[in-house]
Amino acid sequence: MNVLVLGGAGLLGQPLRRELSARGHFVVAPTHQELDITRPDQVARLAAGEFGEFDWIINCAAYTAVDRAESDAETAYAVNAVAPSYLALNCRFMGARLLHLSTDYVFGGAEGSGPWKENDPVAPQGVYARAKREGEEAILDSGASAVIVRVAWLFGPDGPCFPRAILVRARESGAVRVVNDQVGTPTYTPALASALVDLIETEPESGVFHLPGPESVTWFAFAERLIRAANVTAAVTPVTTAEYPTPAIRPKDSRLDGSKLAEMGIQLSGTLDDHIRDYLAHNRG
Repeated sequence: MNVLVLGGAGLLGQPLRRELSARGHFVVAPTHQELDITRPDQVARLAAGEFGEFDWIINCAAYTAVDRAESDAETAYAVNAVAPSYLALNCRFMGARLLHLSTDYVFGGAEGSGPWKENDPVAPQGVYARAKREGEEAILDSGASAVIVRVAWLFGPDGPCFPRAILVRARESGAVRVVNDQVGTPTYTPALASALVDLIETEPESGVFHLPGPESVTWFAFAERLIRAANVTAAVTPVTTAEYPTPAIRPKDSRLDGSKLAEMGIQLSGTLDDHIRDYLAHNRG
């Protein structure tokens, strides 16, 4: 297949490009400078065939600075809400299928309310979450042949992520405070990339899917396991969300139910501990 990957230099985009190429698919990954997806005239170049003809366009590009979005709403909406509408309309015109990555944050997530199924009511909190939900709605309303995959708590060796930040802090200070009343599904990007390629190779029906990591934990439990596996000596102290305030509201329970895709044979391989070990072996800084 011919696949265009947007956000190809990012945390998920890099392992996705490697996985696609390893399986013999032809991959094009324009940079932001080459294709600005927030500009309709730029996105129209896709339908004009300037980058080639594609079976799939995979959109990994996103504004992911959840807290900064609260004071930079214009940019967050441009990337997460408006750009997906441009992509969907152009995919419809050119006959390509769209795979769009969305987020667990579309759910409000009161404590104990997950795991969330695809058709559960959404209740996004904050600018980032509302923009991502509007992006989903724009795609679903576009008439394009599109697959939306919600993912959560991404980490991997190809960019900034929670494990990198926690391990740096633990090594430098010997102590970290980590929230222990938010629960979710840490998702290792190389394993996710493999599952996403599995998915597009099945030519799935259009719709919304959840593709979570293999285990649900709190941020505190995740940090403890990371630090222990890395053989770092550091005190890890659990705190509440109220004790660690942030500009953006985060869901207390954003666990995703991946049974819909699992019934199709699509799920991440390996355990969370497998993923932590692999991350530590391949961490690129």
